[in-house]
Amino acid sequence: MTGAIDGTHATLSIEGFIGHSNISATVKPRVITLSWTDKGELSTEVFQATTNANYADMLHSLTSSTQEAMAAEQRAAAEHKQDEANESLEKSLSAFLEREQTWNLDLVHKRREKVRSYTQRAEHQIDVLLARHTGMADVQANSVTVEMNGSQIQLSNDIGSMKSNIDQARENLRKFDAAISQSPCLTPDHTLSEGARPSCAGLPDVVRRYLAIHPKAEGILDEAERYDAQTLAGYEAALASANQRVEQQQQRD
Repeated sequence: MTGAIDGTHATLSIEGFIGHSNISATVKPRVITLSWTDKGELSTEVFQATTNANYADMLHSLTSSTQEAMAAEQRAAAEHKQDEANESLEKSLSAFLEREQTWNLDLVHKRREKVRSYTQRAEHQIDVLLARHTGMADVQANSVTVEMNGSQIQLSNDIGSMKSNIDQARENLRKFDAAISQSPCLTPDHTLSEGARPSCAGLPDVVRRYLAIHPKAEGILDEAERYDAQTLAGYEAALASANQRVEQQQQRD
């Protein structure tokens, strides 16, 4: 851009890719006005100087706008996160409710019966062998107790695995309870909070049904743990008795 100024008037020449264009300007204190012709139409652009105070106001306005925009963005992000949490809680509780029909103690009952049957067979085998009063029979009876010891390890592992599952289930219940108590969707009596977000709408009904079956879930977990503990204790007592009988017989023979 080149040009010349004469008092309050200036003529500017702007070089383009091909040729150049002329722009007229008027210069007044703190104001410059550009004028040019574009496709036969007169166009103007005014540039006005500002004060430091004006500039400070502009920066303050810009800063305030930026802060408001950031705050709005943060609110939107928080609301989105809360919506995801609400939907996740409802989905998890619904899945929990759907599994209620599968809750039973079949596994621990079958384990008890299997252990009982195995113990009875082992005890009968030991009775038969010890009744022979021979060294070979004593060795064979001792082999039965060795096998019983191995089975006790497997039984302890199985029950330990079940105990881990029970502990995890209890932890899941505690997490559900905590999430429900902390949810902004719900009042203390588990009704919908005033002004709750739309994503909260389904929670009260799901929570009500969850709380209704909560005692049943706790009861099944307690019963499974108690039943398995009795099974293991009974087997350990039978094993101790079998070991003692074989040792006593070997000492006599």
